[in-house]
Amino acid sequence: MENKRWRSGFPWVSVKGFRNKIKARPIVNGFPWGSKTGKSFDPTRPPKTGITRYYDFTISRDVAAPDGYSKPSILINGAFPGPLIQANWGDEIQVTVHNRITAPEEGTSIHWHGLLQRATPWMDGVPSLTQCPIAPGSSFRQIHLVARKALMKSDFHTPYAQLEADIMSKNATQRIQPIDNTLINGLMPYNCTLARPGSQCTPNAPFSKFRVRAGKTYKLRLINAGAGSLLGFSIDNHHLKIIANDFVDIEPYNTTMVLLGAGQRSDILFTPSSTGPVWMRAQPIGKFCARSFNSTARAVLLVNDAPENTIPTTTAWPPPLDDGQCANVGSARRLPDETMLNQRKDPLNDTVPYFPQQPPTPSVTYNLVISQVVNATGHTVYVQNGEQFQGDYNHPILLLADQKNYSYPQDPKWNVVNFGSNSSIRVNIWNNNSSPHPMHLHGHDMWVLSSGPGQWDGETIVNPQNPQRRDTHNLSPFGHMVLQYNADNPGTWAFHCHIAFHLSQGLFQTYMERPLDINQSQIPMVMEQTCRDWNTWSKSHVVEQISSGLKKG
Repeated sequence: MENKRWRSGFPWVSVKGFRNKIKARPIVNGFPWGSKTGKSFDPTRPPKTGITRYYDFTISRDVAAPDGYSKPSILINGAFPGPLIQANWGDEIQVTVHNRITAPEEGTSIHWHGLLQRATPWMDGVPSLTQCPIAPGSSFRQIHLVARKALMKSDFHTPYAQLEADIMSKNATQRIQPIDNTLINGLMPYNCTLARPGSQCTPNAPFSKFRVRAGKTYKLRLINAGAGSLLGFSIDNHHLKIIANDFVDIEPYNTTMVLLGAGQRSDILFTPSSTGPVWMRAQPIGKFCARSFNSTARAVLLVNDAPENTIPTTTAWPPPLDDGQCANVGSARRLPDETMLNQRKDPLNDTVPYFPQQPPTPSVTYNLVISQVVNATGHTVYVQNGEQFQGDYNHPILLLADQKNYSYPQDPKWNVVNFGSNSSIRVNIWNNNSSPHPMHLHGHDMWVLSSGPGQWDGETIVNPQNPQRRDTHNLSPFGHMVLQYNADNPGTWAFHCHIAFHLSQGLFQTYMERPLDINQSQIPMVMEQTCRDWNTWSKSHVVEQISSGLKKG
C-alpha cells in the first residue's frame, strides 16, 4: 500500500500499511479538526475530516513465543501484538478482516473496544449480539468513525479451549486459573524452570525497550488488555500525570502508580529525570484482585545514551494497600510527603472529566443483582437478576431487533433488557459475590455516580455536576456501582464483566436502546451475507460452545 502525507503543509509520519483515499478537507488552524478542543467541544461528537484509513487483517493460528514459551496463538497478519492502527480524530477507519484460522477452523470477529459506534451499532463486532461470526475462509469489512483520541496483557500457557473447559468444569480447583505471565508490549521473559513438562521454552527472552531523552515529556497510552488481573503500572523513581481514562480526558493529577482493571485504559505523561536505565513495571495488585504466577512484568526505559543491553537496577515504588476492594485510582495516590494514602475514600473524586457534563434526571432506574450460583447441571455460573447469558451465533439480537423482534421469551439466556424509549438510564448494581468485576458498557461513556463497598444508599452521587465518565469501571466484591447514560445511540449494547472467565460463565447482559429507531437504520447487506456464510458453515461443522459463547483474546 502507498504512504501519503497530509496536504496543505500538514505533515504525517509515514506508516507502512495504511493509505488515504479520500481527499482531506481544508486544514483549519493547522489541524483537520480546526479550532475544536477537548474543553469546548464534545469529543464523542467528532468532526469529519474526509480521510479514510484502510487496513487489511488476516487472522490465523500459528505457534508464537512472546515470552519464550511456545504455544498455539491467534495472530493478526502473522504477528503478536497485532498491527498498529493510526488515525486522527474524525477520520474513518475501514478494516477488512479475513478469517484464515485453521487446525481447527473456527468463527471469529473483531470488537473495537472503546469506540462508541454511534449510528453504526452493527459494526461493534460482538457475535450473537451484533453479528454472526465470520465463517472460516470468509471476509468481513468493518467501517468505523474515529470519535476518540503501552499495552499490558495477560499470558496463559494453556490453550484457550482448555482454559475455557477448566473454567466451566465442576471441579473447583480447575476453575482457578492463575496467569502464567504478564507482558508489556508483547514481551516479558518467562522463567523456563517453571515450564510444564514436555513444553518448549527458550530462556532469556527479550524485554520491551523504550528509549527516551531526559527532560523531555512523553505521553503513554496504557491498556490493560489482560484476561483478568488488576494491574498497577509504574516507572521507578518517576511521577506520572494521568490525563485521560478510557478515552475521556480528565483534569490532570499526579501519582506514582496507575491502577487498571481488565479493559481499562489511561493516558499518562512523564518526564524522564534519570541518566541510566530504569524499570517500567506492570504488577498484579491485590491477593484476590489478580491471580498470577509471575508477579511483575517489566520493560526497560533507556534514558539518553544508555547502552542497549544494560539492565536497570532501580527500585520499585511500594504497592498500594490491599484492602480487598479491587478499586481504581484512589489507593495509588500519594501525599506530597510520599507517604501512602491508605484509605480509598471517594476515589471517584480523583477523576473529573475535562469536558464537563451533568447527567439529567434518569427516566428509568434499573436495579441489578449479580450472583454466582450452581445451575441445574452442576456448573458454577454468574447470573444477573437470576438469568445467565448464553449467545446464539446464528441469530444476532441486533438483526432480530431490525426485524421488529424485540422480545425473546423462548430464550431468557439471551438476557436482553429492553429500555424502550427511555431517554436516560440509571443502573444500580449490587455485586452479591466475592469476586471483583471490571464492568464494561459498549456504545457509551457512562457516568459513574457512586462506587464502593456495600449497597448504594440511594442518595450519594459523587461530583453530581460533572461525575466521572468512562466505559469500564471496577465493581468491588460485595460492593456497589451506580452508572447512568443517555439513550442517544440506538442499538443493542453489551454490558459485561471484562474478566474473560467471568464472561465465559455468563456475566453478560444486552441493553436494548430505542428499538423502534433500530428498525429505521439502514443496516448494510454485508451483515446478512455474513450470517448466510456462517449458517452454511455451521450446518456442516460442529460449533463447540461449552460456555456463554463469548470470549476475548
